[in-house]
Amino acid sequence: MTSTGCSNNKDCKSNVTDKAKAKLVDLGYNPAMGARPLRRVIQEQIEDKIADYYLDHETAATLTADVDSKGNIVIKNEVEGKKLKTFNRTLKT
Repeated sequence: MTSTGCSNNKDCKSNVTDKAKAKLVDLGYNPAMGARPLRRVIQEQIEDKIADYYLDHETAATLTADVDSKGNIVIKNEVEGKKLKTFNRTLKT
């Protein structure tokens, strides 16, 4: 699991599970372009969803990007290992 910080003004943490990393690689790799599209996929699937989650849940402290049963990347709010809410907003490209 990879962890990233969010803002200097807020004590928050975000994690990305190995399943989510694998999904990002699947979505971000193009045989003709290599891994160049990966940055856009990370922005759409992780950064944008985390930002939207924080806008809707300002008190969230630890978020985890994971893959749900349908194969979509979702953002989960976790407190002491307990999942509270899952956020999955479909982004239109």
